[in-house]
Amino acid sequence: MLLYNLADTWFIASTGNTDIVAGVALISPVFMILIALGDIFGVGGSSLISRLMGSNQKKSTKQISAFCLYGALLLGNIFAIFLLLIKNPFLTLLGTNNATYSHASNYYTYIVLGAPIILACNTPMNLLRAEGMAKASMIGSITGSVVNIILDPIFIFVLNKGAAGAAIATVIGNTCSLLVYFIFYRKAEWITISPKCVHFNWTDIKLVSAIGIPAALNNLMNSFAMTITNRFLSPYGNDIIAAWSIAGKCTMICTMLLVSFSFSSLPLIGYNYGKENFTRLKNILKFVYTFEFCSALLCAIILAIFAPNLISVFMEDTSIISAGTQILRYQVLGIGFSAIILISTCVFQATGDGRATLIATLSRQGLIFIPILITMSHLWGYTGILCAQPLTDFLTATLVVILLLKSLKGKLI
Repeated sequence: MLLYNLADTWFIASTGNTDIVAGVALISPVFMILIALGDIFGVGGSSLISRLMGSNQKKSTKQISAFCLYGALLLGNIFAIFLLLIKNPFLTLLGTNNATYSHASNYYTYIVLGAPIILACNTPMNLLRAEGMAKASMIGSITGSVVNIILDPIFIFVLNKGAAGAAIATVIGNTCSLLVYFIFYRKAEWITISPKCVHFNWTDIKLVSAIGIPAALNNLMNSFAMTITNRFLSPYGNDIIAAWSIAGKCTMICTMLLVSFSFSSLPLIGYNYGKENFTRLKNILKFVYTFEFCSALLCAIILAIFAPNLISVFMEDTSIISAGTQILRYQVLGIGFSAIILISTCVFQATGDGRATLIATLSRQGLIFIPILITMSHLWGYTGILCAQPLTDFLTATLVVILLLKSLKGKLI
């Protein structure tokens, strides 16, 4: 996933056109929305399946896994139609202007057409990890990334498709990942893609949604926060939006590693929680919190030191390098707190605490972030925008630790 995100941005930035980079950056929230919708079934399903595995309910895990896959395909088709119908007003809402509209529109169209694939791809990626087949999940993800990397320059430069070419390559890459996941499903013991196991009933929907919807809201709030931030940045020009996007991809070098570490703990936490093996669960949590936080600090230091070098890999424009370096160094200030939030949210998801998951999700990029962004930008302008996310991460980390102590009281504490 890290390779995909960096390569996609690098090829788009290689056009040397900041309007294309800015246009694609403005549509990033749409891609986040689709990932979020996929999380309803991917994260919600994997959390439930992990707990069912702990209590040895194989028939239920197969039923849930089939429901999640076909539910994701159905929801993907519904949202593809919906997003195409609201395309023009939505592009305006996302902050496009005369210079970025055509690039944003082209990218939007093909990403939305691929919505069913993107949603469906997110489901087996998570469910295979719940099964314990982390390597299979990784191979499927890497396959899609490699295909995307190969096709990006072909569609963007050779076929001269620009932003549309990047979107087409992304959808094809996701399709290849999905096919690889299906191959590995044949070796799975607890999950299946058999339509015979699909049973759409309210019980399954409620159980999956209890964790899936809060997990989805996390990405939806990220999408919302990204859109709001782009709107606040628009007065400073397309170059700043492009620099912010590139800096965000560099921060993702660290974020994706932290996400992978935290989500790899989810099946372990869910399994031992379902088995009521609280001694082992306590040891797992001690390890993952320590490892995640130390990894975050190390990544933050490396990114801060090499910020100019990283930004210049994408674009050699001196103004973009200067702005991107400043943005990146501000962004890494909150990475340590972000690590605490990630692990805590995974604990809430794995243990089935939908309420705590929902509070943590709504707070970081919504209830806390938006007021802070508005206040900081009003008081200190552009510098205030730079400081908003690190301050939000600190306050949210404090909140989730309090929620965690309350959630696990009487079990581990």
